[in-house]
Amino acid sequence: MYRRPSEHPPEMKQQNDELAQWVNGMEEARITEELFQRRMPLVPEDAFYVSQALGNAILGWGTGRYVIDAGTGAGKTTAIMKLLEKIMASCPEYELRDRKRILYLCNRKALREQIIQAIFGDGVARDFRDWDRIYWDIITCLNFEFVDVLTYQKLQKDYQDDPEKTLEHIKERYTYIVCDEAHYFVNDAKFNHKTNVAYQCMEQFVSSKTVIYMSATMETLIQKWKEEGTLLPEHYYRIPRRKSCVSEIRFYYRDAERMALLNAIPENEKVIVFVARRATLEKMKLIYGDTAGYYCSINNKGGAMDDLRDCIRDGKLLKRILFTTTVLYNGIDIKDETVKHIFIEQWLPMEVIQEIGRKRSQNEKDTCKLYLRGKSARELETQLDEANDALKPARCYRAGGDS
Repeated sequence: MYRRPSEHPPEMKQQNDELAQWVNGMEEARITEELFQRRMPLVPEDAFYVSQALGNAILGWGTGRYVIDAGTGAGKTTAIMKLLEKIMASCPEYELRDRKRILYLCNRKALREQIIQAIFGDGVARDFRDWDRIYWDIITCLNFEFVDVLTYQKLQKDYQDDPEKTLEHIKERYTYIVCDEAHYFVNDAKFNHKTNVAYQCMEQFVSSKTVIYMSATMETLIQKWKEEGTLLPEHYYRIPRRKSCVSEIRFYYRDAERMALLNAIPENEKVIVFVARRATLEKMKLIYGDTAGYYCSINNKGGAMDDLRDCIRDGKLLKRILFTTTVLYNGIDIKDETVKHIFIEQWLPMEVIQEIGRKRSQNEKDTCKLYLRGKSARELETQLDEANDALKPARCYRAGGDS
């Protein structure tokens, strides 16, 4: 069949139309994002700390979803402590009616202990293994008349046991709900299928409370809220990231390489090693014995190893090497200038960022070397197959089938 030179085959025309549609979609997304950013609160470029960026604005926040998108070590918890101080200062000591209270939620037991210690604000070191003593201190401390600190896991259990009672308690008692380390809802879902319970519980209060989501790595949630139109630009505070404490990055691929690197580190320099499995901690203990610490979750299938207090105290590593899992990827601030090396075997950007952020630099010279474990082609192929298998139910559901 004869076709004029200016005419294109139908399949080529379809491809051109699809390309044009894709380009238009990308341009619309760019314009939408630009307009969103123009309406965001103006944050000074040198405001690396949340309190600097927020000022007194937080006191004027009304009901709705507010997002504090700030890097590790940016003082997110400190900003909430300052809010607590202002609430206490504005309320007569024995005035109970209309008292503003904070429900502070976090994702790890260790982080909860750290926050409780910050609320006491007295500089007294406490042993949280003696919970009866801690509880007595809490009920006799005025600060805790204005704030409660819970883990998401505790909230999930309460909500599942008695949804109506839990919702009513939150409704009647709190003005502010702080969701710290909000990436928990997405990241922990890999192994905790109840994270959505806590998320749905919190979402029920967005229209009636001041709900504050905070994290250094919650891009997935932020994008979701933007697409839904449930995040107002005026409520989104993105704090500039500070310069990283990492001075050098190296890659290794095998256990033998990791051991060689560890053995070459000077004796006066400390190391944190994030591994993927408890089994690796057991192997390392056979090699390094009592010269290193070994920390994993108490909920791990094999149970706990060393107690956290025997590994880290007052922000300092108690032994030269600490082997740990992702249980330590947030919730602990390590302010130890002798920590000069961090090994990371995880590859999810969210986890890597959090793990690097455990080291809190005390000055410009307080840097560390970062060692990332690379993956072979075979390992990557295996992970790709596992990811595709995990996506099958979702793809089936989206196609209209039974998941």
